[in-house]
Amino acid sequence: MRKKTVLLFLMFLSFQIIARELESGFTQLILKLPEKPQPHILYYNALSGMKPASFTKIDEDTYLYRFYSIGPTGIRLTMDEEVYPFLIAANSTSTISYDLGSKTYSYQGEYEGTFKESLAIYKSTELIVNHFVYSDKKANRKLYDSSLDFKNDHLEFVDSLTKRYSSSFEYRDAHTFFYNSLMNFMNSSYLDFDQAIRRHNRNYGLDSVEVEKNIPERDLDYYDGIIERSFSGDSLLISADLYSFISALIQDPILDLPDIVESASSYKEKLQASLDCWFKGNELFYELILGVAYSHQINEMGPLNPGQQKEILDFFTHSSIADYLLYENDKLAQLEAQSKDVNYLPSFDQGEDAFKAILENYLGKIVFVDFWATWCGPCIFGFKETDILKDKLSDRQDVVFLYITDESSNVKLWREYVSTMKGTHYFIKKSEMHDIYEAYNFSSIPNYFLIDKEGKVVDSFKGITSHEKFYESISNIK
Repeated sequence: MRKKTVLLFLMFLSFQIIARELESGFTQLILKLPEKPQPHILYYNALSGMKPASFTKIDEDTYLYRFYSIGPTGIRLTMDEEVYPFLIAANSTSTISYDLGSKTYSYQGEYEGTFKESLAIYKSTELIVNHFVYSDKKANRKLYDSSLDFKNDHLEFVDSLTKRYSSSFEYRDAHTFFYNSLMNFMNSSYLDFDQAIRRHNRNYGLDSVEVEKNIPERDLDYYDGIIERSFSGDSLLISADLYSFISALIQDPILDLPDIVESASSYKEKLQASLDCWFKGNELFYELILGVAYSHQINEMGPLNPGQQKEILDFFTHSSIADYLLYENDKLAQLEAQSKDVNYLPSFDQGEDAFKAILENYLGKIVFVDFWATWCGPCIFGFKETDILKDKLSDRQDVVFLYITDESSNVKLWREYVSTMKGTHYFIKKSEMHDIYEAYNFSSIPNYFLIDKEGKVVDSFKGITSHEKFYESISNIK
């Protein structure tokens, strides 16, 4: 009890500091890159997963990325075949410049250390994630009859990995960004307890019947240790995966939270009934969770009605959260109005082959098809290759780019990507996508097809593929 009381007090102090960082507003990133190819940028924050950032080309070498964000904002910058994950502050301007003489990058803005060590952050993250996934597949040869033992063994493993890989960072904000991101990433998957224990049981070698028999009971004590690692310290917001962790938390069936926030006050009361032993008095914690819940609702169910918008204004004591949610709500309404020419749930005749029906519109053209989804990280990271391909083929009037996703994608995020990506976009039904998978014998994404001018599939690529391979294949099509 004394341990939880001390933790409560420390968290209370931490959230007072965090509140000062939770500013929202238009955020700018300027890239001055002489003799460099166009960069590719994704951004994210505590209330949103990864999104594409649109840009304005100021001159031959300068790009301006401008978007609305909240709190420390994660950037995933891809340029020169390298990936740079770092942070910038919302409602501010940060600048990256490349010096041709020294062939080095310089950075001006907050969280400078995260940019200076961004390559090390990315490479260390790749190593630890591969270790985490590999170790999960090679599960320790042990069956669990206690959910707490399962969780404790997981936390011991997580602690050993983060300690091993996080000690080498020179800058404090880089160390914090790396540590918090990995804690949120690795612990979020274990909030989906049933899925995690089923995966463990399958890796142990149990058949489908035995897998279901060996799922131990769980209660709120399961959160001990996970909560402390993911929500302690005054640097909570300095993370690439806080949004993912909160999303997993509110979807955990043990909390029994509704999918729709009918009333912010009643939703908060349900949270307090379960979590006050950790977060009593920490209003910001509950407002962050409510913010994510509303964000889900906007993304998945469309714009909020006037009554819901008023409740957001009345409920949140941190006005930056309310401002961000209402901005995202208005943006969705604008995207829907601007996307009338995009093919959202097009109708096909009963029994008609949806893919062939789509391709009939492009006979006489070479068609590059990208099957993707908004939830698919590799799909999104692969866009940088197709962006380069488009530039190389900019003078080819006989090549068109199609992007096809289905109802598993988040509609709002899909519209945001559509607004920044050249090409023709299709959002089809899950059943129609399933038929394409069956007809063309693939089951994972990203997957890419090349279609000749007669409408025949002449090449296909599984997983992220280089623009050079795409270009070579297209060049061979007559």
